[in-house]
Amino acid sequence: MASKTFVVSGSCDQGGSCTLYGRITSRDGTGVAGNPGEGYALKKADVATMVLRIASTNDVPNTLAPVPAPVITPAATMFDTLQTSTNDAAYGGDRTGFNFRWEVPLGIMIYGGRTYLFQVVVTTVGGKVGYCNWSVTTNPTRMPPQGN
Repeated sequence: MASKTFVVSGSCDQGGSCTLYGRITSRDGTGVAGNPGEGYALKKADVATMVLRIASTNDVPNTLAPVPAPVITPAATMFDTLQTSTNDAAYGGDRTGFNFRWEVPLGIMIYGGRTYLFQVVVTTVGGKVGYCNWSVTTNPTRMPPQGN
């Protein structure tokens, strides 16, 4: 995998959904070359396993609380070609593009004012292991009381 772990940060509303984008590369990938030093973009067939882990900050300082994570698959989250804002108008990243996209479902980020950490552990068919990390801070929702 790429020699460095990348972290992408953002925010979203408490109880809401957001989309995680990434460019997952490896020296043994079979896709196009990414940016210099990144290796080659992974295609669906390059991925042997993909595991999603989720944790959130909580009320205890310097600790993380595990959050149940759904199963994700390369077939549902990976692209065999790099996608850009031409393919997905919501993508605001670089011009090189992404080959991973996952919509965080409603009900995962239920607490406001916390940071949720998402990690995808990818193992290639060649046996290389890489970690892709996202950090999403939730904005507390302030709804008016019922009946007003």
